Amino acid sequence: MTELDTLDGHLRQLSRDVARIQKPVDRAHAAVTVAKSVLALPRRLSLAMKRLASKATRLRYTALFLMPFPVIGSLAGRIARVLRSVKRTADRARRSADKLQRRIRPAKTAVSRIAPPLAKAKRALDRAQGLLQGWLALNAELRRRHGRRPPEDVEAACAGMNAALAPELDTIAKRLPALAASLTTLSEGLEGVAKAGRPVEQALAAADDLEQRLRPIEGPLRQLDRALKPVKWALDAVSWVTRKVIDPIVNEILKAVGLAKLVNRLERSLNPLARTVAPLERAVGTMERSVAKLGASTRVAAGLDRIPEIETRIVAAMRPLRRLLG
Repeated sequence: MTELDTLDGHLRQLSRDVARIQKPVDRAHAAVTVAKSVLALPRRLSLAMKRLASKATRLRYTALFLMPFPVIGSLAGRIARVLRSVKRTADRARRSADKLQRRIRPAKTAVSRIAPPLAKAKRALDRAQGLLQGWLALNAELRRRHGRRPPEDVEAACAGMNAALAPELDTIAKRLPALAASLTTLSEGLEGVAKAGRPVEQALAAADDLEQRLRPIEGPLRQLDRALKPVKWALDAVSWVTRKVIDPIVNEILKAVGLAKLVNRLERSLNPLARTVAPLERAVGTMERSVAKLGASTRVAAGLDRIPEIETRIVAAMRPLRRLLG
């Protein structure tokens, strides 16, 4: 076998080894990207629930003020009851979000430690695979030109490249299984973190929907509050005075905004938010177990740091190949 043939074998082996490590690296890189966005969700959810609870409290006080007034009183009572449920549900969801925030701190540390070397290793492997395909094409052209009897200068150059590649092939062969296994463990932990974060996404979506439905009733409640405070005295007057003073104000506003329909929609939208709380509470334990998987696997960073170094040495070893076609 010629040195040119041996070089072809080395390049093919390198290409296979790179492909074998690319798969777990790509999986881990994708998992890190998803996990990074998921790990930001509990804080967003906590803030969203805080806003929701605060808004519900503020609007509920307005609804309680309106309850003694005729015409609006019954509707205001429904609003107050819904808003009390909104606040309780939001507070419960916020407590779960805060627990999740505490549980994910180790995961955030792991992701911040592993993401840079992982991205660097992915770029290095992608570049290396592209170069290997190009070098294999150059090698094939040399074999086509020289057949089974390459010139001495070609054989000498190929012998030098083979000698330079041999330790890199040995290094990759020795480290690849352990690195691939560590990357798989890391990916499983990160994918578990992402899966555990799904209830957070659902709770965020439900909270956003509920906040959208609260928004249309804010204006009417403020209008009623401003309009009825000056005539609160009429509540203590005889009924005909009450009807003459209060009813026209209330009826005009109710007719203009369709508040009853808005309240019906608000009552319906509370259930989706309430249904997200139990899965959110269960997610705390699931997240904790997934985060635990990340602890030891962050040692993979040291192995990833070597990949760009190996790529650099392979590139240096292969420089003579292009000159042989000159």
